[in-house]
Amino acid sequence: MVAHVVVGGPVVRPARQRGLQFRRRLFEPLAVLHHQPVARIDGKRLSGANPHEAVFVFRGIEQCISNVSHLEETGKTGGSRRSDKRGRIGQCLDQRGPLQVLPIAYDIRTKSWYDTTGSGVRHFHDRPADEALPWRDPAYTFNTSCYGCHVSQLATNYDLKSDTYRTVWREPGINCEACHGPGVEHVRACRDAPKDDPPKDLKIIITKTFTPAQHNDTCAPCHAKMSPITASFKPKDRYFDHYDLVALESPDFYPDGRDLGENYTFTTWRMSPCAKSGKLHCVHCHTSSGRYRFAEPAKANHACLPCHRQRVANPKPHTHHKPGTPGGQCVDCHMPKTDFARMIRSDHSMLPPTPAATAAFKSPNACNMCHKKKEETIAWADKLVRKWRPRDYQKPILHRAGLIASARKQDWSRLRDMLACPAPWTAWARRAVPCRWGRCPRVRRRTSTGPASSLEH
Repeated sequence: MVAHVVVGGPVVRPARQRGLQFRRRLFEPLAVLHHQPVARIDGKRLSGANPHEAVFVFRGIEQCISNVSHLEETGKTGGSRRSDKRGRIGQCLDQRGPLQVLPIAYDIRTKSWYDTTGSGVRHFHDRPADEALPWRDPAYTFNTSCYGCHVSQLATNYDLKSDTYRTVWREPGINCEACHGPGVEHVRACRDAPKDDPPKDLKIIITKTFTPAQHNDTCAPCHAKMSPITASFKPKDRYFDHYDLVALESPDFYPDGRDLGENYTFTTWRMSPCAKSGKLHCVHCHTSSGRYRFAEPAKANHACLPCHRQRVANPKPHTHHKPGTPGGQCVDCHMPKTDFARMIRSDHSMLPPTPAATAAFKSPNACNMCHKKKEETIAWADKLVRKWRPRDYQKPILHRAGLIASARKQDWSRLRDMLACPAPWTAWARRAVPCRWGRCPRVRRRTSTGPASSLEH
């Protein structure tokens, strides 16, 4: 019997050995919330965190935050030990087995601790902001909400009768098998091959042969706000055979499609003209480990090659900004960065700035995210883009956003327009409607004769 081999680590070792090592590190602390604990940094109470949800007891060992570089665990006998904050502050395990994200986390940019759930509050322009979820809410249960994108080959082993988890995984992080499939036969074939004569059949999924759609679908499960349909997705499978995708019906998007909450890229990516061309895929811009290929300022615009060669060669007439300055790179205007829950994300719709949508729906636009002077208003930015682009590219975006906003408010006076929205936005407009259809008195079961037949006349 051959032990399963994990091919993701720096050294190929049997999964059982690696699994036990990581399980020992992550599962031994059986965390139970201490009664009325208090968080302190260097003896001072942690600011911005709930003082009743910050210090934990690990099998009788009280864990406190000592400083920004480590956690200090002090036992009842006075002994103490230090441990890396990354290994301890991320999750805790209660007696039923769920790993729960702790209510405090460390921001490496600001070098400060912050309230985890408080950072995820959404601020809407047309209704009150959310309230922070309790840290023990199922949305923050690692086993069911987070695990799929942070460990590899995981099984929760949830037992319904006892309501307990026995979660195991082969490797933390994303290993090679996550994208290339099982590696045991690959390792065997390469070990058995003569020296300097690799086997012709490597016995593993080769991603170099993927189509753009296959590349995108392989990345999508971890980079999509989605609902799983099956648990059997494999690299090279079609995404929509295994997952549904949250679209603009969700309040995590502004009506024009810009990110408001956390959306994990794939929805806005599918709105991108570049992605819809069928030529662009994730690995064009990112390595398999997620690094950006065009981080060097001198090569920043090369991400848009070869399709936009002319504009890359002479960007200023298009950007209206001096090269090398903010606004001079393609991504500055087409992929502006926003911040939510202490995470920075880029707008992967790659749509141009739409100040008119900011005026109508309070969504962000690249112009006013950068230009902050008193006279640099939304109206100022709107006037400039209309001067630079005689074609009113904002009009269809505003039209579609208006339909989505109406659907969210259950304003069915525009239902016919929603259903008749031209491709490729037809699906997006309709996705904003189905969950509301049962409340619309004008809608009945659709027939094969088309959208108009679903309306009562």
